[in-house]
Amino acid sequence: MKPVSDDPKPVGGLHNFLFSRLAGAMALCALVVSVLMPTEGLGIDLCFFYEYTDLPCPGCGLTRSVTNVSHGNFAAAWGYNPFGYAFWASFALMAPCLVLPRRALDGIQRRVSPFAAWIHRSTWIILSGLLVFGLARLVHHAFTGTVFPTLP
Repeated sequence: MKPVSDDPKPVGGLHNFLFSRLAGAMALCALVVSVLMPTEGLGIDLCFFYEYTDLPCPGCGLTRSVTNVSHGNFAAAWGYNPFGYAFWASFALMAPCLVLPRRALDGIQRRVSPFAAWIHRSTWIILSGLLVFGLARLVHHAFTGTVFPTLP
C-alpha cells in the first residue's frame, strides 16, 4: 500500500511558468516599460498584421491600453483595447515572482495548485475572448470602416 501524502499533486506547464522567475522578470519589465512609455504610444506601428493588411488584429492597442492603465487613464485604456486590464493584472500578479524568495514562491504555488485547472481555464477563456473581440472588431471595421472601441 502506498503512503498517502498531504502534498498536492505537482502541476506543470502554464502553472509552473506563472510562478517562475522568468515570468516575474517579463512581467516586471512590461510594467516598468508601461510606466515609462507615453500613453499615446511610440508613434510607430508594432503590429505586423496591421502593417500588412491595414486591419486591426485582436491585440492592436494592447500595449497602449496597458500603458494607460499604468498611468491611471482608465477610459483611454478601455478605448485602446479592453483586454489591457486583464494583461496588466496578470503582470502585476506575476512580477513579485522575481523578488520573492524561492520558499515563499513554493508556498504560494502549493496553496494555489488546487486551483491550477481553474487558472488554466481562465487563461484560455481570456485568450478566446481576445480572439472573439478581434474578430468582432474586424467585422465592425469591414462594415463601417472604423475601429472600435474608440477613445472617449
